[in-house]
Amino acid sequence: MLFTYGGHLTADVVPFVDASVDRVLKAGLRPRFFVDLEQVSSYDSEYRQAIKAWGLRVDREVAGWFFLVRSRLVAMGVTFSTMWAQSPVKATAERSEFEAELQAAARRGA
Repeated sequence: MLFTYGGHLTADVVPFVDASVDRVLKAGLRPRFFVDLEQVSSYDSEYRQAIKAWGLRVDREVAGWFFLVRSRLVAMGVTFSTMWAQSPVKATAERSEFEAELQAAARRGA
């Protein structure tokens, strides 16, 4: 599943993410998430708390997480802050790496 975000994130987006993923999980699929955060300018602490709580809830049903962020420092921060995850987590600041992983996942799923 690909999620692409931009601008300022608020907790209002989390119910949309939850509903979208819930449909996939109810279909018996084990998704791998690709989260494009490259165009995010900022986020509320409520968003961070809500998305982390959601992530903790669904993590056991997820095949992995891959984040695209603006900087290598943020990529390291994402990886560190997701040490709670039991499924694989990777973050990169390189769009080409993110796109290559996304295309490889699409080929495996086809």
